[in-house]
Amino acid sequence: MTRKNPLAGKGIPSFDKFDNKQTAPQDTQSKESKNESTSDILDMFQTPKKIEKKQAVFWLELDVIEALDAWASKQEKKKGHKSGLVNELLKQTFNIRQDQ
Repeated sequence: MTRKNPLAGKGIPSFDKFDNKQTAPQDTQSKESKNESTSDILDMFQTPKKIEKKQAVFWLELDVIEALDAWASKQEKKKGHKSGLVNELLKQTFNIRQDQ
């Protein structure tokens, strides 16, 4: 027994075709492509992968150390700024690009 749609004939579409629980065949290829495009978008917003690092020791002149310490003390986060600055300066000097 099918139910009569009280909205039929009033300009509102009927959804009776979904009452019989028949489902259309799913296109698995389009679902896979949607998942791939979604993962590509999510990858853009995730934190970048950690770059492998190794400790190196350099001797700097005292005035360079004082300037570096003064600059680092003005940063919000207290760790990693000196290394980050030195890495960026050396990358620019040697024209090195990191793949993101």
